[in-house]
Amino acid sequence: RDVNMRKNEAYLKERERGFDLRFQPSSSQQQQPPGYNALRDVNMRNFFESESVQKLLLDTGQVDPFGRIISLEKHRSRLRIIENEIERAERLQRVMEKDEDDARYLVRRERFGSIERKRRLGGVERRKSETKMQLDL
Repeated sequence: RDVNMRKNEAYLKERERGFDLRFQPSSSQQQQPPGYNALRDVNMRNFFESESVQKLLLDTGQVDPFGRIISLEKHRSRLRIIENEIERAERLQRVMEKDEDDARYLVRRERFGSIERKRRLGGVERRKSETKMQLDL
């Protein structure tokens, strides 16, 4: 009995050494691990066929309106073009906002400048009238 137990332990140890989760490609395989796509998993089909999940997948752009899977690998160039357009639009938006802020600043500066000139001119006129009144006395 003790011998069988040792053999069993040795067998289990050997199996444990053979179990490795790290990807080690053989010479015939490519250097990347095989990809997993849950949308193509037959065991997950029932989950992905539910109406709420289909709506979510459609909203996030993972499937088309007919339920076909959209491959990002195939559409990567289109995706990059869209990302570039979004980036360009965001830059343009920032430039427009900066121009608008600059225009507001110039209008504000002009208004405050005219108010300041009127105030100074009013002060000069007031001093002139005070001086004239003193001279008349």
